Amino acid sequence: MNNNRNGPHSFPALDRYYRKLELEGGDYHCQVIMEIHRLQPLIISILRAQAEYLNRDEMDEVVKLGCAIWDNFSERQSVRCRQISFDHYTASFRQNMFSRHSVSEVHEPNAYVDRTAAADILVLAIHKRFASSPVLKKMNVYNQGFQIAVLKSLAECLDAL
Repeated sequence: MNNNRNGPHSFPALDRYYRKLELEGGDYHCQVIMEIHRLQPLIISILRAQAEYLNRDEMDEVVKLGCAIWDNFSERQSVRCRQISFDHYTASFRQNMFSRHSVSEVHEPNAYVDRTAAADILVLAIHKRFASSPVLKKMNVYNQGFQIAVLKSLAECLDAL
């Protein structure tokens, strides 16, 4: 992990998607969005709904994070065959909205040695991204927390399939 160009605190779970996006460009991003639309349409609906709260640059960043989450779980057969239920997503989202962790708390993966779920590692990477991306850092605190809850809930739902 230390030899990654993003430094010693990179997160392969997100870095892999961003590297592919850098190499293959917008076509790759469109392919991923189409795959999500075909296999997990609820994810696209949830991400589209965020446009009401975000400006164009913020929306672009959140969609990229959603695609990176998908990229992390997309090879699992259960994720490709079973659908996330709206009820499961809603329950996860409610729990995450009332979480005591603030956006400014950026944890490294080894800070929670008892956490082993793939979703937990992704959530740590998402927190790091919100703390380091200029666009996401400028987002108001309420929107940051809301978007992290949305993304965390998506990761947890995919991880649970």
